[in-house]
Amino acid sequence: MTPNATPDLPNPNYPISEDCLYLNIYTPMLPENESTDLLPVVVWIHGGSNYFGGSSLPFYFGMNLATRRPLVVVSINYRLGALGFLSDLSKASDIGSNQAMRDQLMALDWVREHIKSFGGDPERVTIFGESSGGSAVMSLIQTNPGKGLFSQAIVQSGGTWSGWQRPHVQADLTRMFLDLAGCNDLDCVKNNRTMGEILEYQGLLFSKAQEVFPRGEVNFIEPFRPFIDHDLITEDWTTALEAGRYRKVPTLVTYTRDEFGLILKTNETLKDKPIDYSTAVEFLATFLLGEERTRQVLDTPELGFNRSLIHMSDVTDPFIQLTTDLGYRCSSEIYAGFLDRHNRDVWEVSWDIGLPQFIGGMICGNGTKRACHAAELPILFGSANYANISSSALASVNYYQQARNTIDLYSNFVHDGEVWINATYYLRRNGNAVRNVLHWDDTPASTRGGVRWEICQKMDEMNLYDRLYYPYLPLGDRANTRDGYISLQYPMVAGPFD
Repeated sequence: MTPNATPDLPNPNYPISEDCLYLNIYTPMLPENESTDLLPVVVWIHGGSNYFGGSSLPFYFGMNLATRRPLVVVSINYRLGALGFLSDLSKASDIGSNQAMRDQLMALDWVREHIKSFGGDPERVTIFGESSGGSAVMSLIQTNPGKGLFSQAIVQSGGTWSGWQRPHVQADLTRMFLDLAGCNDLDCVKNNRTMGEILEYQGLLFSKAQEVFPRGEVNFIEPFRPFIDHDLITEDWTTALEAGRYRKVPTLVTYTRDEFGLILKTNETLKDKPIDYSTAVEFLATFLLGEERTRQVLDTPELGFNRSLIHMSDVTDPFIQLTTDLGYRCSSEIYAGFLDRHNRDVWEVSWDIGLPQFIGGMICGNGTKRACHAAELPILFGSANYANISSSALASVNYYQQARNTIDLYSNFVHDGEVWINATYYLRRNGNAVRNVLHWDDTPASTRGGVRWEICQKMDEMNLYDRLYYPYLPLGDRANTRDGYISLQYPMVAGPFD
């Protein structure tokens, strides 16, 4: 189902339907006859926690990205929510699982077959996504059917913290959803329930999942995720990357400096006032870590959010940094570290600028100078004018120059497989011993040592990441859960990577 309501456009006048497999193409030229003068292609995969959003939202318009240093921009839709991510356990895995991912692969197949007609080079395709779209790029890097469909990748604010959905969690979520819908399979849902009813059951499922599963076993930001079906995804990303079972293409891994501010902004309790210590602790225990790991955090001063803050009336800044480390920055730094074990062409980018007026609110809005999750998108697409922000307000925060520089940076990567602007080439990450990071702001510069690498390593050591706390263990056709061993529809053994 796509598109769906977004936090920025609460009730867009768009139809919601499973009949959504369309794409948009922005091209600065149409070739004459059999022209060999073809442009590189970038394929945009939108975000939205895998249950809302759409490629036609105005801040994804690709005209400016396509025309500054010419390239062809393709933005795609894919099935969202229950119909895109839950699995029909009555069917074989190759047709009953990971439907959204299959939609994305089908779009890339279409691009490979037809993009020449729009001036694009099918041999030079960069896949590019933000948020859950970044997670989609991660899954495509790892899947065998992605071979030959892209030559470069950009993982922007991807969700690496929790790993791919475990098969037993996927099976339970599917059964819970079918029970809510009063159906035995997803065909019944599609044929006998309205879109409004499906969305209602989906919302009930999210609430129920937080009650039924231990904290963190179902990612509360992306409760629907690609899952280990032993067809498209055979193992978690950690083991795949560690063993070199992935596409070794030039890759950017990016995150914003204050990512988690947007998630906190959407919480009714937190959004309109300074965050106090007790409220922050309750949020951690309820939505992110559970009580056990929350106590660990509070007893670890090195993490920056701990019991020493108990009497502070406003802990918004340290809380945003802790949750950003947990949910995005540290996970992305570690992901980049796994990537460049077998692939030297990896760059890490910290977005230290954003457009606060685009996000709004007390936590991320104008005057905060925070670069929250998604605040970079109107800069990257040069699309802020579609967000009803005045030209004078945009000029006051140097938006126009930021947009020109950013489009140039990304376009140069798409054309050349290098990260550069104005004749300045920025350094590859160069392994965990060096950890070069490009800090992207008005005066961009590469620095060594990562951003908060020591904190990231400490979190890893403490098993704070859900992918470590709920490990995926390949045990044939059985999985170890907190309730013992259960049989699975799909086996859990990693296959060969071609």
